[in-house]
Amino acid sequence: MNDHHDPMLRSLFEAAERELDGRSFSADLMSRVGRSGRRSFWGWIGAALVAAACVWLFATSVQDIVALMTHATVIPLVNVDHLLLAFLISPINNIAAMSALGAIGLFVFYRMLFA
Repeated sequence: MNDHHDPMLRSLFEAAERELDGRSFSADLMSRVGRSGRRSFWGWIGAALVAAACVWLFATSVQDIVALMTHATVIPLVNVDHLLLAFLISPINNIAAMSALGAIGLFVFYRMLFA
C-alpha cells in the first residue's frame, strides 16, 4: 500500500463524514417497513378473496371436467375377452397409461435434447 490517496476519493470520504441522526433514520425506516408489511398483507388478502370467488364460480364446471377426464381415461385401448388377461394388462391397457408414457417419453426427449 502507499500513502498516496486519490484527491477525488478523499473528497468523497470527506463529504460522507457527516453525522447521521440515528433516531430519525430508525423511525423513518420502521415506518416504511410497517407500511410495506400492511400493503403486502392486504394484497394477499385481496388475492385470496379473488381466488376464492373464482373457485366458487367455477367449482362445478371444473368438477364436471375432472369427472369426464377420469371416465374417459379408463377406456381400454384393446378389448380383451379373457377376464384374467384383461385384469393383468388393465394398468397399461387404457388411455391414461398411454398418456403417461407419452409424457415420460416427451420428458426424456427434452432432457436428451437440452441436457
